[in-house]
Amino acid sequence: MLNPFDLNTPNQLHDMPAIPLAGNPIIIAAPANRRSELIYIEFQLQTDATVASRNARLVLHSGARTIDLAVPTIAIAANLTVTYRFGIHLEAYATTLSNFLTAPLVPTVFAFEGDTWQIDVDNIQAGDQLGPTTYVANTWPMLQ
Repeated sequence: MLNPFDLNTPNQLHDMPAIPLAGNPIIIAAPANRRSELIYIEFQLQTDATVASRNARLVLHSGARTIDLAVPTIAIAANLTVTYRFGIHLEAYATTLSNFLTAPLVPTVFAFEGDTWQIDVDNIQAGDQLGPTTYVANTWPMLQ
């Protein structure tokens, strides 16, 4: 799991330095000793030739709880590369002409040490590849 947060700078743009292996989710760990709010994330999904409908969604894993933060309703078919953008103030929008999709994030959901944000793809295939990821998060120190 990667944790590229700069603990001294709130509201900072982050790039994931690595791309997961094909068929695996993107996982971002919340930083230690911080309260964090994800406000925007952008990533790509490249689907393989297997005929299946995929649906990428963003979830927060917090202990035994899983909270859906962004769940677009547009299924993605085979042999496509689609850019997803999830953000607190974004409206749901999708187009097949330019292969991008936006969806709103649930606002004011905080992550704490041990929590993870994860891009899950329903019906993911072994050759599907989640790609470059950029996100913006606010982080605050935990009160002692």
